[in-house]
Amino acid sequence: MSADLDVVIEQAVPPLRIEHRFGAGRTTAVVGPNGAGKSTMLRVIAGLVRGDEPTRITLGDQVFRDRGVFVPPHRRGVVQLLQDARLFPHLTVADNVAFAPAAQGLSRAQVRERVSRWLEAAEVADLADRRPGELSGGQAQRVAIARAMAAQPRILLLDEPFRALDVDVASRLRALMRELLADHGRTTIMVTHDPVDALGLAEDIVVLDRGRIVESGSTREVLTNPGSRFTASLAGLNLFVGTLVDANCVVDDRGNRVVGTVADDAPGGGIPDGEPAAATFSPRAVAVYLHEPHGSPRTMLRATVRDVVPRGDHAVVHTDVGGQTVAAEVTWAAVADLALVPGLGVVLVIKASEVRVSAVARR
Repeated sequence: MSADLDVVIEQAVPPLRIEHRFGAGRTTAVVGPNGAGKSTMLRVIAGLVRGDEPTRITLGDQVFRDRGVFVPPHRRGVVQLLQDARLFPHLTVADNVAFAPAAQGLSRAQVRERVSRWLEAAEVADLADRRPGELSGGQAQRVAIARAMAAQPRILLLDEPFRALDVDVASRLRALMRELLADHGRTTIMVTHDPVDALGLAEDIVVLDRGRIVESGSTREVLTNPGSRFTASLAGLNLFVGTLVDANCVVDDRGNRVVGTVADDAPGGGIPDGEPAAATFSPRAVAVYLHEPHGSPRTMLRATVRDVVPRGDHAVVHTDVGGQTVAAEVTWAAVADLALVPGLGVVLVIKASEVRVSAVARR
């Protein structure tokens, strides 16, 4: 049974001051600018960095780090998965996955059962006898995931595990991780720069900036109605969250609809109607009008202007659509011609060809 992970970290170099409770059996995304302290936080939790006093790391009633107490990494039940698979090059795939169960003192039969289970779950059973040098990047990362899960960690730390992979491979691995994390058998913390990873895998989110938490809460609420500048600019994308209908359309609870193309990041290669989903699209894919345009655009949203801010030689118009923020990048000439000011009602048209629809983690 998983337990809450309570973290209090004080670190002078690099500077880090964090106090947060990571919910038992939940997945929390950690985002923030480069140098914000995300990876350092994971290293302190893993026990690879001690942290300064009064750093305190506890999992339920077990103390990992406190004054006079320091439990070494191998006794914490923590596994860290990085963007580099870091498989043992001299071992076969099966032996890589067997490493942790064998080290835990399980019988040979128990080790074989666990290896078989996770090779099948990661869809790499046919690679069992190969060595890491014979694998593609995506295959190696699948084996790394199987090895991590075979350890049955109480805490799983993911440090941008899909970042070095092609988009299609990353989508398939995201779908795999969604299935593996669905049992809520462990507390998972995932560092990512990709809002699709955060929405698709994590119930909760923490935003770090300059070593401090500046925002936290439900992933859906924080990303669709951001309170910090970094969160608002995360990956430069709009995130429109709702429910999937008609196979490729995201509808919110007020009936606003965004049409796009479903990404290949859901089990079975698709998202069933009625499931939580998010449409992601660039502000450049959004056009702003004062009245409904002629023709029949597939996505047309009524919105209210919140503010207009500079972005280079263009302006970004932040609007409210049913409580969600949708940004449009327009020229300054358009700002003047349309007289865009806070409170103005506008119509947004979004190019369906530039909208990606992805699954969202259930709450």
